[in-house]
Amino acid sequence: MTVTWTSGYDIHEAQPFVSWGPKGGLKTQSPAGTLTFNRNN
Repeated sequence: MTVTWTSGYDIHEAQPFVSWGPKGGLKTQSPAGTLTFNRNN
């Protein structure tokens, strides 16, 4: 699985997405979210 974030843009302009699919097969791109964890979780 690859997660790609376009850097150098404002947070409202960047489009995070996950590209997924079988190895050597057709890839699908889905919107990605952000999870934040801290040591107290």
